Amino acid sequence: MTLSFDQWHNSGQVFNWQGHDVFYQTMGQGPALLMIHGFPTSSYDYAEMAETLKQHFTLIIPDMLDYGQSHNPMKKRCSIFDQVDMMTDLLAHLGHQQLHILAHDVGDTIAQEMLHRENQGELGFEIASCVLQNGGLVVDHHRPRRIQKLLLGPFGPIIAQLTRKAKFSRSLTAIMGQDTQLSAQQLDDIWRSTLGINGKASLARRIHYMTERIVNRDRWVKALQDTKHHVLMINGTDDPISGGHACDAFETLFPKMTIIRMAGIGHFPPIEAPSRTVEYFLKHHQLI
Repeated sequence: MTLSFDQWHNSGQVFNWQGHDVFYQTMGQGPALLMIHGFPTSSYDYAEMAETLKQHFTLIIPDMLDYGQSHNPMKKRCSIFDQVDMMTDLLAHLGHQQLHILAHDVGDTIAQEMLHRENQGELGFEIASCVLQNGGLVVDHHRPRRIQKLLLGPFGPIIAQLTRKAKFSRSLTAIMGQDTQLSAQQLDDIWRSTLGINGKASLARRIHYMTERIVNRDRWVKALQDTKHHVLMINGTDDPISGGHACDAFETLFPKMTIIRMAGIGHFPPIEAPSRTVEYFLKHHQLI
């Protein structure tokens, strides 16, 4: 049975990292699987998938720095590099030296930096496999929404404070598949995930990953081109941000990548199609 939003957070743990209280869930048994969520939500995106995956893997599912229930009392803007450093230390704290990765959205960018460090022999753990979902792997083919551009702009902090649940829900609905619209409860859970413990102000801090993607474009593209891993991309093609149009580019840039195109699914495979996404993931690992 999938945990409710409150059950998820009441049963999690906290890891202190450089003044941040990082929330994370861990459950299951078997090889370690790090599950990295996307913008602007939290680890709760994976709650439904976790129910099946925990039967095959030991899951480590953190809220990224400044996201969800990971408290950022210093109100620090946290970079992709900070996120990787934190996760590396969390994995060491939990005693994991080898793990699989499942990432989504900005989580894909974090995975790309991990692959870069592994390629350079600078990663603190061994990656066993890497599966990505709808993310801006190549900034040239990422189509951010207007609200994302506004948050990134000079008036971002004001825009963040003016964000309201009704408008947020409409924006979210616009990047979902037509037949995978969410219930009122799901929309409420995503709104609560997005606000998290750090509130609306954190939205304008978090969005700066989009600038990092521009600055580090070649580094992160090369990370995927040079990796030894057979990377799988599970993509909701109806996503206007990084859907089918992005996959067309990935096929050229990353010829060794396997791409699964899920027609009718939008930006959030973990929420819109958790069972199908799990099935593709398990097939990739030859577990079904």
